[in-house]
Parts: sequence; structure tokens; C-alpha cells
Amino acid sequence: MLTERINWIDVAKCILIYLVFLGHIETADDPIYMIIFTFHMPAFFILSGYTFKEFVKMQPNIFFSGGGWFLITLFWASIFGYLWVKYVYKLNAYIQCSLLLLLAYLAFKIPYITHFFFQTYRLPFKLDSALMASFFGTVGYYINSDNLINKMLNNLFTSVLFVVLVYLFSFMLAIGSNIADCRYYHPPLYILAAFSGSLIIYLISIGIDKLRYASILRNIGRVTLPLFMLEGIFLHYSRTLLSIPIGESMQGICSFTFALCILCLEYPFAKLYYKIF
Repeated sequence: MLTERINWIDVAKCILIYLVFLGHIETADDPIYMIIFTFHMPAFFILSGYTFKEFVKMQPNIFFSGGGWFLITLFWASIFGYLWVKYVYKLNAYIQCSLLLLLAYLAFKIPYITHFFFQTYRLPFKLDSALMASFFGTVGYYINSDNLINKMLNNLFTSVLFVVLVYLFSFMLAIGSNIADCRYYHPPLYILAAFSGSLIIYLISIGIDKLRYASILRNIGRVTLPLFMLEGIFLHYSRTLLSIPIGESMQGICSFTFALCILCLEYPFAKLYYKIF
């Protein structure tokens, strides 16, 4: 478990929450939306497993939030992560690998399983989404345990080239996948796109963290949970004030600027949330 914050992780969370805002501004047929949704939520769950102590500490906040699917899913995934580390992580490596693959298989197949037995494609309380979140979170824990990020930094050029090529190979067929809806296209390629896209963000974040004003991104990255909770409200009323129809995509630089403005507008309220809770 981690006992203190890692700066590049906060930078990564800032980038990812911005991508969440940007993804919700774009429509489903927009290329930006398609790319973002192949990795941005898996990247959050991977970091949750990577920072296992913070992952568990988030639980009490969920009950005060009234947030959406992500917070409920994170709650179940945090419980699963605790059980995995306590009971499974001590087992033989082959057993761990087999159970992890089984978890991934169940996460992909759960809509079909529930429809066969209960005539519905979804489980209550986002338990189906939590299966995939738990998979990514568990792998994140292993990434930390095996020191994978530092190993990649020791062979930076090869690592960057590899993850970029893997992402380019896999993301086109993974487009349309969405953990919130338990919708996954070409499951093996979706996993490749999710992990390679996440690793690209992490490596970029490590580089940005060395820059002079990286502390600004770190501060935003430390309040991503309330930012996520407030995003829907701020986005809705901002569109209303600007007379932008809900569900209509914004073009070009406007969408990037609008997402940045919403993020900056929310930040003081997110800071206030942590002072209260």
C-alpha cells in the first residue's frame, strides 16, 4: 500500500478528469469521444488499484455524495480489491492469473448471463460495471507491486513506442465500449486499448510533473472525486446559459475550451467539498 501521494498520479488524474468533461461534451459519433472512451475510465480504475490505500479511503465519501455510476462502481470495486489483496494475492501465481482471467471473462459476459437467467441485461446497483472496474483495479495493484512504471521509464523509448503501437492497433475495434453501460466490443482489443491508452497518459503525466507549473495540475488531480460528482450539474446549467442544446456536440477548439472552463469553474467547489467532508 502507498503511504503518501505520488505527484505524477495527481497529474494523471487531472488529465483524465479533463477528458471526462471533454468526452461528455462531445457526442457518441465524434472521433474525440470515441478515442477518450477507449481508456479514460479504465485509467481511473487502474490508478485506484495502484494507490490501494487511497482506493479504500474513498469509501466514506461515496455515501455523502449522491453521485452517479462511477461512485457506486468504485465502492463495489474497492470492496473487491480489499478481498483480493487479503485472500487471493497470497495464492499461487497461476491461481491468481486464472482468477483474474475469469474475472475479465465474467465482466464481458455478465449482460448475457443476467439476460439468460433474469431476462435483463443489467444487475442492480452497478454490480455488473463493478466487475470490469475490479478487473482494472486489480491489475493496477499488480502494476504497482511489480514496479512496472519504473521499469518502463528505464526503457522509455521502447516502452513509449510499444504502448503507442499497441493502442493504434487496438483502439479502432474497441470504439464504442463503455464500462458504465457494460458495452464492450472485441473484448481482447478493448483490454489492450484500455491498458495501452492508460499507460500513455501515465507516461505523459510523469513528463509533465517535471515542469515548472505542474503543481496546478496536481492540485486539480487531488479533488477529482467531487469534480466528477459536480460535472453533470455544471455542464447542464452551463449549456443552458449559453443556449447550447443538450446532446449537441461542440466543434473544434470550442469543445476543448468549454471543458476547460467547466473544470476551472468547478474547482473551488471541489476544494470546499473536501473541507466539509
